[in-house]
Amino acid sequence: MRCNHCEKIIDKEESFYEIDGEFYCEDCVEERTITYYTIGGDTGINYEDDETSWHRNINDFMENIKERIELYEKWKKQSENLNGLYMLNDFSEYSRLLEEAQKLLEKSQKEDEEEEWNLK
Repeated sequence: MRCNHCEKIIDKEESFYEIDGEFYCEDCVEERTITYYTIGGDTGINYEDDETSWHRNINDFMENIKERIELYEKWKKQSENLNGLYMLNDFSEYSRLLEEAQKLLEKSQKEDEEEEWNLK
C-alpha cells in the first residue's frame, strides 16, 4: 500500500491513517487541536479563537480597542491616497473595521458608565 500524498510504501507492520477512503503514512499526517468557545454550555453556537478575545479588565479592553482604532485610521489614510480597485476595497474594509471598533468602544464605555451608576 502507498501513501496517497508522498507515495511512500507503507509496510504491513507500519501504522498509517485512513482519511476519506485514502491511506496516508505517519510522516504526511499532522494532528492539530482546534480550540472553540461556547456561551452558556452546549448551545450549538461555537466561536473559534479568531472570533474571541480575552481581556484582564475593562481598561485593558478599551486600551486594546483604542490601539485598533489608531491602526485602522492609519491604514485607512494610507489606502485613500492610492488608486485602483484593490486599494478601494482596502479603503472600504478599513473603514468598516474602524466603524466596528468605534462602536465597540462606545458600547463598552456606555456599559461601564451604567455599571458605575448602578453601584452608586
